Amino acid sequence: MCKAFVNPSIVLHLILFIFLTFCSYNSLLGQHIFNYDSYDPNGAAVTSSFDTVILTAGEIYCIEAQGTYSIWPPYDWTAPCGAPESAPLFPSPAGFRTGSVGFDMEHYFSGPDLPRCSLAFPGKSDRIQFSLDNGLTWFFPVSSTPYNLNHIYYYEIIGRGFPIGVRQSDFATADDYGIIRLTIQTKPTVDLGADTTLCPHETLTLDANTSGATYVWQDNSTAATFNVSQPGLYWVEITTSGCSARDSILVDYSNLVVDLGADTSLCPGVDLTLNATTANASYQWQDNSTAPLFFVSQPGTYWVDVEVGNCVVSDTILVSLTNVQVNLGTDTALCPGSSLILNATTPNASYTWQNNSTTSTFNVSQAGKYWVDVSVNNCNASDTILVNLIELSVNLGKDTSICPGEIFTLNATVPFSTYSWQDNSTNSFLQINKAGTYWVEVVNQCGTISDTINIISNNCGECYFYAPNAFSPNNDNINDTFFPKSQCDLSSFELTIYNRWGELMYKSNKITEGWDGTINNEQVLSGVYVYTISYTPAGKTPKSTYGRITLFR
Repeated sequence: MCKAFVNPSIVLHLILFIFLTFCSYNSLLGQHIFNYDSYDPNGAAVTSSFDTVILTAGEIYCIEAQGTYSIWPPYDWTAPCGAPESAPLFPSPAGFRTGSVGFDMEHYFSGPDLPRCSLAFPGKSDRIQFSLDNGLTWFFPVSSTPYNLNHIYYYEIIGRGFPIGVRQSDFATADDYGIIRLTIQTKPTVDLGADTTLCPHETLTLDANTSGATYVWQDNSTAATFNVSQPGLYWVEITTSGCSARDSILVDYSNLVVDLGADTSLCPGVDLTLNATTANASYQWQDNSTAPLFFVSQPGTYWVDVEVGNCVVSDTILVSLTNVQVNLGTDTALCPGSSLILNATTPNASYTWQNNSTTSTFNVSQAGKYWVDVSVNNCNASDTILVNLIELSVNLGKDTSICPGEIFTLNATVPFSTYSWQDNSTNSFLQINKAGTYWVEVVNQCGTISDTINIISNNCGECYFYAPNAFSPNNDNINDTFFPKSQCDLSSFELTIYNRWGELMYKSNKITEGWDGTINNEQVLSGVYVYTISYTPAGKTPKSTYGRITLFR
Protein backbone atom coordinates (compact mmCIF):
# COMPACT_ATOMS: atom_id res chain seq x y z
CA MET A 1 0.00 0.00 0.00
CA CYS A 2 1.08 3.54 -0.69
CA LYS A 3 0.47 5.96 2.13
CA ALA A 4 -1.30 9.29 1.42
CA PHE A 5 0.52 12.42 2.49
CA VAL A 6 -2.58 14.66 2.44
CA ASN A 7 -6.17 14.22 3.29
CA PRO A 8 -7.73 12.31 0.45
CA SER A 9 -10.05 14.12 -1.76
CA ILE A 10 -11.06 11.86 -4.46
CA VAL A 11 -12.91 12.96 -7.46
CA LEU A 12 -12.06 10.43 -10.05
CA HIS A 13 -12.78 10.88 -13.67
CA LEU A 14 -11.30 7.95 -15.50
CA ILE A 15 -12.35 7.31 -19.06
CA LEU A 16 -11.26 3.98 -20.43
CA PHE A 17 -11.50 3.02 -24.06
CA ILE A 18 -11.19 -0.71 -24.55
CA PHE A 19 -10.57 -2.13 -28.00
CA LEU A 20 -11.17 -5.84 -28.06
CA THR A 21 -9.99 -8.10 -30.94
CA PHE A 22 -9.32 -11.77 -31.46
CA CYS A 23 -5.65 -12.52 -32.33
CA SER A 24 -5.88 -15.72 -34.32
CA TYR A 25 -8.44 -14.35 -36.76
CA ASN A 26 -7.84 -10.63 -36.02
CA SER A 27 -11.63 -10.12 -35.96
CA LEU A 28 -12.83 -7.13 -33.92
CA LEU A 29 -15.01 -8.07 -30.94
CA GLY A 30 -16.12 -4.48 -30.51
CA GLN A 31 -15.02 -1.12 -29.21
CA HIS A 32 -16.35 -0.23 -25.74
CA ILE A 33 -16.05 2.80 -23.42
CA PHE A 34 -16.09 2.63 -19.62
CA ASN A 35 -17.27 5.88 -17.97
CA TYR A 36 -17.39 6.50 -14.30
CA ASP A 37 -17.10 9.45 -11.90
CA SER A 38 -17.06 8.95 -8.15
CA TYR A 39 -16.20 10.75 -4.99
CA ASP A 40 -15.00 8.62 -2.10
CA PRO A 41 -13.04 10.31 0.72
CA ASN A 42 -12.30 6.92 2.21
CA GLY A 43 -10.43 5.71 -0.85
CA ALA A 44 -12.76 2.88 -1.72
CA ALA A 45 -12.42 1.20 -5.06
CA VAL A 46 -14.22 2.81 -7.96
CA THR A 47 -15.72 0.22 -10.31
CA SER A 48 -16.62 0.78 -13.92
CA SER A 49 -19.51 -0.83 -15.69
CA PHE A 50 -18.94 -4.28 -17.19
CA ASP A 51 -18.35 -4.76 -20.90
CA THR A 52 -20.81 -6.62 -23.08
CA VAL A 53 -18.14 -8.88 -24.55
CA ILE A 54 -17.96 -12.30 -22.95
CA LEU A 55 -14.49 -13.83 -22.53
CA THR A 56 -14.97 -17.51 -23.28
CA ALA A 57 -14.19 -19.78 -20.36
CA GLY A 58 -10.82 -21.48 -20.75
CA GLU A 59 -9.81 -19.35 -23.76
CA ILE A 60 -6.45 -17.64 -23.43
CA TYR A 61 -6.51 -13.93 -24.24
CA CYS A 62 -3.79 -11.37 -24.75
CA ILE A 63 -4.22 -7.84 -23.42
CA GLU A 64 -2.29 -4.85 -24.68
CA ALA A 65 -2.57 -1.92 -22.26
CA GLN A 66 -1.43 1.57 -23.16
CA GLY A 67 -2.27 4.98 -21.74
CA THR A 68 -1.48 8.12 -19.80
CA TYR A 69 -3.46 10.15 -17.35
CA SER A 70 -3.41 13.58 -15.69
CA ILE A 71 -3.20 14.33 -11.98
CA TRP A 72 -4.35 17.44 -10.14
CA PRO A 73 -3.33 17.62 -6.49
CA PRO A 74 -6.17 18.60 -4.11
CA TYR A 75 -6.06 21.20 -1.37
CA ASP A 76 -9.50 20.60 0.09
CA TRP A 77 -12.63 18.62 -0.59
CA THR A 78 -13.91 20.82 -3.33
CA ALA A 79 -11.12 22.58 -5.14
CA PRO A 80 -7.91 21.43 -6.74
CA CYS A 81 -4.53 22.87 -5.98
CA GLY A 82 -2.19 23.88 -8.74
CA ALA A 83 -2.35 22.73 -12.36
CA PRO A 84 -2.76 19.23 -13.86
CA GLU A 85 0.33 17.35 -15.00
CA SER A 86 0.55 14.29 -17.27
CA ALA A 87 1.88 11.01 -15.91
CA PRO A 88 2.32 7.61 -17.55
CA LEU A 89 1.13 4.18 -16.55
CA PHE A 90 3.72 1.82 -15.07
CA PRO A 91 3.50 -1.92 -14.42
CA SER A 92 3.04 -2.86 -10.78
CA PRO A 93 5.97 -4.66 -9.20
CA ALA A 94 5.59 -8.35 -8.49
CA GLY A 95 4.42 -9.09 -4.97
CA PHE A 96 2.70 -5.77 -4.52
CA ARG A 97 -0.54 -6.26 -2.59
CA THR A 98 -1.76 -9.47 -4.31
CA GLY A 99 1.50 -10.90 -5.56
CA SER A 100 0.38 -10.28 -9.12
CA VAL A 101 1.40 -7.66 -11.62
CA GLY A 102 -0.90 -4.86 -12.68
CA PHE A 103 -0.89 -1.17 -13.56
CA ASP A 104 0.01 1.62 -11.16
CA MET A 105 -0.42 5.32 -11.67
CA GLU A 106 2.78 6.98 -10.44
CA HIS A 107 2.09 10.28 -8.64
CA TYR A 108 5.07 12.53 -8.78
CA PHE A 109 3.55 15.97 -8.72
CA SER A 110 5.74 18.99 -9.07
CA GLY A 111 3.12 21.71 -9.01
CA PRO A 112 3.38 25.16 -7.32
CA ASP A 113 4.04 25.45 -3.58
CA LEU A 114 0.79 27.04 -2.49
CA PRO A 115 -0.23 27.34 1.20
CA ARG A 116 -2.76 24.63 0.96
CA CYS A 117 -0.94 22.37 -1.50
CA SER A 118 1.45 19.54 -0.94
CA LEU A 119 4.79 20.02 -2.56
CA ALA A 120 4.91 16.46 -3.97
CA PHE A 121 2.94 13.27 -4.03
CA PRO A 122 5.47 10.47 -4.51
CA GLY A 123 4.79 6.74 -4.60
CA LYS A 124 2.17 4.44 -6.09
CA SER A 125 -1.32 5.39 -5.10
CA ASP A 126 -3.77 4.11 -7.70
CA ARG A 127 -3.97 0.81 -9.53
CA ILE A 128 -6.01 -0.61 -12.37
CA GLN A 129 -7.56 -4.07 -11.82
CA PHE A 130 -9.50 -6.40 -14.11
CA SER A 131 -12.39 -8.72 -13.42
CA LEU A 132 -13.11 -11.73 -15.66
CA ASP A 133 -16.02 -13.13 -13.63
CA ASN A 134 -18.55 -10.35 -13.43
CA GLY A 135 -16.81 -8.70 -10.49
CA LEU A 136 -16.59 -11.73 -8.21
CA THR A 137 -12.80 -11.66 -8.36
CA TRP A 138 -10.56 -8.71 -9.01
CA PHE A 139 -6.91 -9.23 -9.82
CA PHE A 140 -3.89 -7.75 -11.42
CA PRO A 141 -3.23 -9.30 -14.86
CA VAL A 142 -0.14 -11.46 -14.78
CA SER A 143 2.83 -11.87 -17.15
CA SER A 144 3.31 -8.18 -17.78
CA THR A 145 6.24 -7.07 -19.88
CA PRO A 146 8.84 -4.83 -18.21
CA TYR A 147 8.68 -1.08 -18.16
CA ASN A 148 9.10 0.50 -21.57
CA LEU A 149 9.20 4.03 -22.86
CA ASN A 150 6.10 3.57 -24.99
CA HIS A 151 4.09 2.58 -21.91
CA ILE A 152 2.64 -0.42 -23.73
CA TYR A 153 2.30 -3.58 -21.66
CA TYR A 154 1.14 -7.10 -22.46
CA TYR A 155 -0.63 -9.72 -20.38
CA GLU A 156 -2.15 -13.14 -20.78
CA ILE A 157 -5.45 -13.96 -19.06
CA ILE A 158 -7.85 -16.90 -19.15
CA GLY A 159 -11.50 -16.23 -19.81
CA ARG A 160 -14.13 -17.45 -17.34
CA GLY A 161 -17.31 -17.04 -19.35
CA PHE A 162 -18.20 -13.57 -18.00
CA PRO A 163 -17.80 -10.02 -19.23
CA ILE A 164 -14.62 -8.17 -18.42
CA GLY A 165 -14.68 -5.24 -15.99
CA VAL A 166 -12.23 -2.55 -14.92
CA ARG A 167 -11.82 -0.58 -11.67
CA GLN A 168 -9.38 1.76 -9.96
CA SER A 169 -8.37 0.84 -6.43
CA ASP A 170 -6.20 2.08 -3.54
CA PHE A 171 -6.16 5.53 -1.92
CA ALA A 172 -6.36 8.49 -4.19
CA THR A 173 -4.14 11.46 -3.67
CA ALA A 174 -5.31 13.52 -6.55
CA ASP A 175 -8.08 14.17 -8.98
CA ASP A 176 -7.14 11.79 -11.84
CA TYR A 177 -8.14 12.07 -15.45
CA GLY A 178 -7.03 9.18 -17.57
CA ILE A 179 -7.40 7.26 -20.79
CA ILE A 180 -6.30 3.64 -20.99
CA ARG A 181 -6.73 1.55 -24.11
CA LEU A 182 -7.12 -2.20 -23.73
CA THR A 183 -6.80 -4.34 -26.87
CA ILE A 184 -8.03 -7.83 -26.07
CA GLN A 185 -7.32 -10.69 -28.43
CA THR A 186 -7.42 -14.45 -28.27
CA LYS A 187 -3.93 -15.89 -27.92
CA PRO A 188 -2.62 -16.47 -31.44
CA THR A 189 -2.24 -19.99 -32.72
CA VAL A 190 -0.06 -21.22 -35.54
CA ASP A 191 -0.06 -24.66 -37.10
CA LEU A 192 2.68 -25.69 -39.52
CA GLY A 193 1.08 -29.09 -39.94
CA ALA A 194 2.10 -32.57 -38.90
CA ASP A 195 5.63 -33.84 -39.32
CA THR A 196 5.98 -35.04 -42.88
CA THR A 197 8.19 -36.77 -45.39
CA LEU A 198 8.66 -35.21 -48.81
CA CYS A 199 9.51 -36.85 -52.08
CA PRO A 200 12.95 -36.22 -53.62
CA HIS A 201 13.23 -32.72 -55.13
CA GLU A 202 9.82 -31.78 -53.67
CA THR A 203 9.43 -28.45 -51.84
CA LEU A 204 7.04 -27.44 -49.08
CA THR A 205 5.79 -23.95 -48.22
CA LEU A 206 5.19 -23.49 -44.50
CA ASP A 207 2.48 -20.85 -44.04
CA ALA A 208 2.17 -19.02 -40.71
CA ASN A 209 0.21 -16.10 -42.16
CA THR A 210 -1.79 -14.33 -39.46
CA SER A 211 -3.24 -10.86 -39.88
CA GLY A 212 -1.29 -8.21 -38.01
CA ALA A 213 1.43 -10.65 -36.91
CA THR A 214 5.19 -10.52 -37.01
CA TYR A 215 7.24 -13.67 -37.61
CA VAL A 216 10.57 -15.15 -36.61
CA TRP A 217 11.66 -18.45 -38.17
CA GLN A 218 14.43 -20.75 -37.07
CA ASP A 219 16.87 -18.95 -39.39
CA ASN A 220 15.73 -15.50 -38.14
CA SER A 221 13.88 -14.75 -41.37
CA THR A 222 10.70 -12.72 -40.88
CA ALA A 223 8.37 -13.52 -43.77
CA ALA A 224 4.93 -15.04 -43.25
CA THR A 225 5.95 -18.15 -45.21
CA PHE A 226 9.04 -20.32 -45.42
CA ASN A 227 10.08 -22.57 -48.31
CA VAL A 228 11.50 -25.97 -47.34
CA SER A 229 13.82 -27.81 -49.70
CA GLN A 230 16.03 -29.70 -47.22
CA PRO A 231 15.28 -32.07 -44.34
CA GLY A 232 15.32 -30.57 -40.86
CA LEU A 233 13.39 -29.16 -37.91
CA TYR A 234 11.58 -25.92 -38.77
CA TRP A 235 9.78 -23.58 -36.37
CA VAL A 236 8.13 -20.20 -36.34
CA GLU A 237 7.09 -17.80 -33.61
CA ILE A 238 4.33 -15.34 -34.40
CA THR A 239 3.54 -12.26 -32.36
CA THR A 240 0.41 -10.09 -32.46
CA SER A 241 0.17 -7.15 -30.06
CA GLY A 242 2.88 -8.66 -27.88
CA CYS A 243 1.15 -12.05 -27.74
CA SER A 244 3.26 -14.93 -29.14
CA ALA A 245 2.74 -18.51 -30.25
CA ARG A 246 5.12 -21.04 -31.69
CA ASP A 247 4.91 -24.27 -33.68
CA SER A 248 7.47 -26.62 -35.20
CA ILE A 249 7.50 -29.29 -37.86
CA LEU A 250 9.99 -32.03 -38.64
CA VAL A 251 10.51 -32.46 -42.37
CA ASP A 252 12.25 -35.51 -43.76
CA TYR A 253 12.95 -36.53 -47.35
CA SER A 254 12.36 -39.90 -48.91
CA ASN A 255 15.54 -41.64 -50.04
CA LEU A 256 13.76 -42.99 -53.11
CA VAL A 257 16.17 -42.95 -56.05
CA VAL A 258 16.59 -44.77 -59.36
CA ASP A 259 19.76 -44.86 -61.43
CA LEU A 260 19.88 -46.63 -64.80
CA GLY A 261 23.53 -45.70 -65.18
CA ALA A 262 25.35 -43.38 -67.52
CA ASP A 263 24.55 -43.25 -71.23
CA THR A 264 26.34 -46.15 -72.88
CA SER A 265 27.05 -47.95 -76.12
CA LEU A 266 26.50 -51.62 -76.88
CA CYS A 267 28.66 -53.90 -78.96
CA PRO A 268 26.90 -55.88 -81.69
CA GLY A 269 25.24 -58.95 -80.21
CA VAL A 270 25.63 -57.74 -76.62
CA ASP A 271 22.57 -57.12 -74.39
CA LEU A 272 22.21 -54.67 -71.47
CA THR A 273 20.01 -55.20 -68.39
CA LEU A 274 18.51 -52.04 -66.87
CA ASN A 275 17.75 -52.55 -63.18
CA ALA A 276 15.29 -50.25 -61.35
CA THR A 277 14.54 -52.65 -58.48
CA THR A 278 13.24 -50.79 -55.40
CA ALA A 279 11.44 -52.15 -52.34
CA ASN A 280 7.64 -51.85 -52.42
CA ALA A 281 7.73 -50.03 -55.77
CA SER A 282 5.74 -50.14 -58.97
CA TYR A 283 7.35 -49.48 -62.35
CA GLN A 284 6.50 -48.10 -65.74
CA TRP A 285 8.99 -48.20 -68.61
CA GLN A 286 8.87 -46.31 -71.89
CA ASP A 287 7.04 -49.24 -73.51
CA ASN A 288 4.52 -49.44 -70.60
CA SER A 289 6.05 -52.63 -69.25
CA THR A 290 5.96 -52.90 -65.44
CA ALA A 291 8.80 -55.26 -64.44
CA PRO A 292 11.72 -53.99 -62.32
CA LEU A 293 14.17 -55.13 -65.04
CA PHE A 294 14.35 -54.16 -68.70
CA PHE A 295 16.50 -55.91 -71.30
CA VAL A 296 18.07 -53.75 -74.02
CA SER A 297 19.44 -55.15 -77.27
CA GLN A 298 18.84 -52.20 -79.61
CA PRO A 299 19.97 -48.57 -79.54
CA GLY A 300 17.45 -46.02 -78.27
CA THR A 301 16.28 -43.89 -75.33
CA TYR A 302 15.01 -45.84 -72.34
CA TRP A 303 13.32 -44.47 -69.19
CA VAL A 304 11.48 -45.70 -66.13
CA ASP A 305 9.14 -44.19 -63.51
CA VAL A 306 9.49 -45.79 -60.06
CA GLU A 307 6.62 -45.13 -57.65
CA VAL A 308 6.64 -45.81 -53.91
CA GLY A 309 3.69 -44.41 -51.99
CA ASN A 310 3.03 -40.92 -53.31
CA CYS A 311 6.60 -40.43 -54.57
CA VAL A 312 7.67 -40.96 -58.17
CA VAL A 313 11.27 -40.76 -59.38
CA SER A 314 12.48 -41.21 -62.93
CA ASP A 315 15.67 -41.82 -64.84
CA THR A 316 16.61 -41.99 -68.51
CA ILE A 317 19.50 -43.62 -70.35
CA LEU A 318 20.59 -43.25 -73.96
CA VAL A 319 21.90 -46.48 -75.49
CA SER A 320 23.81 -46.36 -78.78
CA LEU A 321 25.37 -49.11 -80.90
CA THR A 322 29.10 -49.28 -81.51
CA ASN A 323 29.67 -51.15 -84.78
CA VAL A 324 33.43 -51.64 -85.09
CA GLN A 325 34.75 -52.79 -88.49
CA VAL A 326 38.30 -53.16 -89.75
CA ASN A 327 39.60 -54.40 -93.12
CA LEU A 328 43.30 -54.69 -93.88
CA GLY A 329 42.59 -55.88 -97.43
CA THR A 330 43.22 -59.17 -99.19
CA ASP A 331 46.45 -61.12 -98.88
CA THR A 332 49.12 -59.55 -101.08
CA ALA A 333 52.79 -59.61 -102.07
CA LEU A 334 55.54 -56.98 -102.10
CA CYS A 335 58.43 -56.42 -104.44
CA PRO A 336 61.89 -56.25 -102.91
CA GLY A 337 62.50 -52.82 -101.38
CA SER A 338 58.83 -51.81 -101.43
CA SER A 339 56.47 -51.36 -98.46
CA LEU A 340 52.77 -51.44 -97.66
CA ILE A 341 50.84 -49.29 -95.15
CA LEU A 342 48.11 -51.22 -93.36
CA ASN A 343 45.41 -48.75 -92.26
CA ALA A 344 42.99 -49.60 -89.42
CA THR A 345 41.93 -46.01 -88.63
CA THR A 346 38.55 -45.89 -86.82
CA PRO A 347 37.08 -42.89 -84.95
CA ASN A 348 37.62 -42.97 -81.16
CA ALA A 349 39.42 -46.31 -81.36
CA SER A 350 42.45 -47.88 -79.74
CA TYR A 351 44.68 -50.37 -81.59
CA THR A 352 46.84 -53.38 -80.86
CA TRP A 353 48.98 -54.86 -83.66
CA GLN A 354 50.73 -58.23 -83.73
CA ASN A 355 53.88 -56.60 -82.30
CA ASN A 356 51.90 -54.71 -79.59
CA SER A 357 52.24 -51.35 -81.31
CA THR A 358 49.22 -49.08 -80.80
CA THR A 359 49.14 -46.72 -83.79
CA SER A 360 46.27 -46.66 -86.28
CA THR A 361 48.54 -47.68 -89.19
CA PHE A 362 51.33 -50.20 -89.64
CA ASN A 363 54.17 -50.10 -92.21
CA VAL A 364 54.98 -53.51 -93.77
CA SER A 365 58.25 -54.17 -95.60
CA GLN A 366 58.74 -57.88 -94.89
CA ALA A 367 56.79 -60.97 -95.68
CA GLY A 368 54.66 -62.27 -92.84
CA LYS A 369 51.25 -62.49 -91.18
CA TYR A 370 49.95 -59.19 -89.82
CA TRP A 371 46.88 -58.54 -87.65
CA VAL A 372 45.26 -55.75 -85.70
CA ASP A 373 42.65 -55.57 -82.93
CA VAL A 374 40.54 -52.38 -82.93
CA SER A 375 38.61 -51.36 -79.79
CA VAL A 376 35.87 -48.70 -79.54
CA ASN A 377 33.85 -48.37 -76.31
CA ASN A 378 34.98 -51.84 -75.25
CA CYS A 379 33.81 -53.28 -78.58
CA ASN A 380 36.44 -55.11 -80.63
CA ALA A 381 37.04 -56.14 -84.23
CA SER A 382 40.08 -57.85 -85.79
CA ASP A 383 41.51 -58.58 -89.20
CA THR A 384 44.53 -60.43 -90.56
CA ILE A 385 46.49 -60.13 -93.80
CA LEU A 386 49.19 -62.39 -95.23
CA VAL A 387 51.97 -60.51 -97.03
CA ASN A 388 54.40 -62.39 -99.28
CA LEU A 389 57.66 -61.04 -100.68
CA ILE A 390 58.01 -61.37 -104.45
CA GLU A 391 61.54 -62.32 -105.42
CA LEU A 392 62.09 -61.40 -109.05
CA SER A 393 64.19 -64.44 -109.83
CA VAL A 394 63.85 -67.62 -111.86
CA ASN A 395 66.21 -70.61 -112.02
CA LEU A 396 65.64 -73.55 -114.29
CA GLY A 397 68.67 -75.22 -112.78
CA LYS A 398 72.05 -76.17 -114.17
CA ASP A 399 72.42 -77.71 -117.56
CA THR A 400 71.81 -81.39 -117.21
CA SER A 401 71.14 -84.60 -119.08
CA ILE A 402 68.07 -86.69 -119.57
CA CYS A 403 67.74 -90.42 -119.89
CA PRO A 404 65.82 -91.91 -122.74
CA GLY A 405 62.10 -92.05 -121.92
CA GLU A 406 62.54 -89.85 -118.88
CA ILE A 407 60.16 -86.92 -118.31
CA PHE A 408 61.79 -83.89 -116.76
CA THR A 409 59.89 -80.88 -115.32
CA LEU A 410 61.30 -77.37 -115.63
CA ASN A 411 59.80 -75.13 -112.92
CA ALA A 412 59.79 -71.31 -113.26
CA THR A 413 57.18 -70.63 -110.60
CA VAL A 414 57.32 -67.09 -109.08
CA PRO A 415 54.26 -65.87 -107.12
CA PHE A 416 51.95 -63.35 -108.85
CA SER A 417 53.71 -63.79 -112.23
CA THR A 418 52.99 -64.68 -115.87
CA TYR A 419 55.15 -66.97 -118.01
CA SER A 420 56.24 -67.36 -121.60
CA TRP A 421 58.27 -70.45 -122.69
CA GLN A 422 60.18 -70.99 -125.89
CA ASP A 423 57.24 -72.98 -127.21
CA ASN A 424 54.80 -70.13 -126.28
CA SER A 425 53.26 -72.11 -123.43
CA THR A 426 52.24 -70.00 -120.41
CA ASN A 427 52.26 -72.37 -117.51
CA SER A 428 54.63 -71.91 -114.59
CA PHE A 429 56.30 -75.23 -115.46
CA LEU A 430 57.27 -77.14 -118.59
CA GLN A 431 57.61 -80.92 -118.90
CA ILE A 432 60.26 -82.21 -121.36
CA ASN A 433 61.33 -85.67 -122.47
CA LYS A 434 64.20 -84.96 -124.83
CA ALA A 435 67.38 -83.01 -125.03
CA GLY A 436 67.36 -79.37 -126.16
CA THR A 437 67.65 -75.75 -125.11
CA TYR A 438 64.76 -74.44 -123.05
CA TRP A 439 64.07 -70.92 -121.78
CA VAL A 440 61.33 -69.02 -119.97
CA GLU A 441 60.46 -65.35 -119.44
CA VAL A 442 58.77 -64.41 -116.15
CA VAL A 443 56.81 -61.14 -115.76
CA ASN A 444 55.23 -59.68 -112.56
CA GLN A 445 54.69 -56.36 -110.85
CA CYS A 446 58.31 -56.24 -109.91
CA GLY A 447 59.66 -56.59 -113.50
CA THR A 448 60.76 -59.18 -116.11
CA ILE A 449 63.39 -61.91 -115.82
CA SER A 450 64.37 -65.02 -117.87
CA ASP A 451 66.51 -68.15 -117.65
CA THR A 452 67.80 -70.83 -120.03
CA ILE A 453 68.82 -74.48 -119.54
CA ASN A 454 70.51 -76.93 -121.89
CA ILE A 455 69.45 -80.55 -121.68
CA ILE A 456 71.60 -83.28 -123.23
CA SER A 457 71.04 -87.01 -123.62
CA ASN A 458 72.60 -89.40 -121.13
CA ASN A 459 73.20 -93.12 -121.30
CA CYS A 460 71.82 -93.27 -117.75
CA GLY A 461 74.21 -96.02 -116.65
CA GLU A 462 74.49 -94.26 -113.34
CA CYS A 463 71.82 -93.91 -110.66
CA TYR A 464 70.00 -90.58 -111.05
CA PHE A 465 67.33 -88.82 -109.05
CA TYR A 466 64.69 -86.86 -110.83
CA ALA A 467 63.20 -84.05 -108.75
CA PRO A 468 61.03 -81.08 -109.78
CA ASN A 469 62.37 -77.61 -109.04
CA ALA A 470 58.91 -76.30 -107.94
CA PHE A 471 55.62 -77.48 -106.56
CA SER A 472 52.35 -75.88 -105.49
CA PRO A 473 50.66 -77.54 -102.47
CA ASN A 474 47.25 -75.94 -103.01
CA ASN A 475 45.18 -79.14 -103.10
CA ASP A 476 44.44 -78.93 -106.82
CA ASN A 477 45.97 -82.40 -107.34
CA ILE A 478 48.68 -80.90 -109.55
CA ASN A 479 52.20 -80.79 -108.08
CA ASP A 480 50.77 -80.80 -104.54
CA THR A 481 53.70 -82.84 -103.15
CA PHE A 482 57.45 -82.67 -103.62
CA PHE A 483 59.39 -85.95 -103.75
CA PRO A 484 62.28 -87.19 -105.91
CA LYS A 485 62.16 -90.27 -108.13
CA SER A 486 64.76 -92.83 -108.95
CA GLN A 487 64.82 -96.04 -110.97
CA CYS A 488 67.72 -97.38 -108.95
CA ASP A 489 67.61 -100.05 -106.32
CA LEU A 490 68.55 -98.31 -103.07
CA SER A 491 69.73 -99.81 -99.82
CA SER A 492 69.32 -96.47 -97.95
CA PHE A 493 67.59 -93.14 -98.59
CA GLU A 494 67.13 -89.85 -96.72
CA LEU A 495 65.47 -86.64 -97.92
CA THR A 496 65.89 -83.36 -95.93
CA ILE A 497 64.52 -79.93 -96.81
CA TYR A 498 65.68 -76.60 -95.32
CA ASN A 499 64.53 -73.01 -95.63
CA ARG A 500 66.85 -70.20 -96.59
CA TRP A 501 67.97 -69.77 -92.96
CA GLY A 502 68.97 -73.40 -92.66
CA GLU A 503 65.99 -74.42 -90.55
CA LEU A 504 64.85 -78.05 -91.08
CA MET A 505 61.42 -78.13 -92.71
CA TYR A 506 61.08 -81.83 -93.61
CA LYS A 507 62.90 -85.15 -93.24
CA SER A 508 62.01 -88.65 -94.53
CA ASN A 509 63.65 -92.04 -95.15
CA LYS A 510 60.95 -93.20 -97.56
CA ILE A 511 61.34 -92.30 -101.21
CA THR A 512 57.64 -92.91 -101.75
CA GLU A 513 56.72 -90.11 -99.32
CA GLY A 514 56.95 -86.45 -100.19
CA TRP A 515 56.70 -83.00 -98.58
CA ASP A 516 53.25 -81.31 -98.61
CA GLY A 517 54.59 -77.80 -97.79
CA THR A 518 53.77 -77.85 -94.04
CA ILE A 519 55.66 -78.05 -90.81
CA ASN A 520 53.92 -79.13 -87.64
CA ASN A 521 50.66 -79.11 -89.61
CA GLU A 522 50.99 -75.42 -90.51
CA GLN A 523 51.60 -74.15 -94.02
CA VAL A 524 54.96 -72.54 -94.72
CA LEU A 525 55.34 -69.40 -96.75
CA SER A 526 55.95 -69.41 -100.47
CA GLY A 527 59.64 -69.25 -101.35
CA VAL A 528 62.77 -71.19 -102.30
CA TYR A 529 63.89 -74.16 -100.21
CA VAL A 530 66.99 -76.38 -100.39
CA TYR A 531 66.85 -80.15 -100.37
CA THR A 532 69.55 -82.81 -99.89
CA ILE A 533 69.33 -86.51 -100.76
CA SER A 534 71.62 -89.03 -99.14
CA TYR A 535 71.38 -92.53 -100.66
CA THR A 536 73.24 -95.76 -101.18
CA PRO A 537 72.66 -97.65 -104.44
CA ALA A 538 72.44 -101.40 -103.95
CA GLY A 539 75.94 -102.85 -103.84
CA LYS A 540 77.60 -99.42 -104.08
CA THR A 541 79.02 -96.75 -101.83
CA PRO A 542 76.84 -94.00 -100.26
CA LYS A 543 76.28 -90.85 -102.27
CA SER A 544 74.47 -87.54 -101.92
CA THR A 545 73.02 -84.82 -104.10
CA TYR A 546 71.12 -81.52 -103.50
CA GLY A 547 69.02 -79.00 -105.26
CA ARG A 548 66.53 -76.11 -104.84
CA ILE A 549 62.81 -76.33 -104.89
CA THR A 550 60.41 -73.36 -105.15
CA LEU A 551 57.15 -73.55 -103.23
CA PHE A 552 54.31 -71.35 -104.38
CA ARG A 553 50.65 -71.20 -103.49
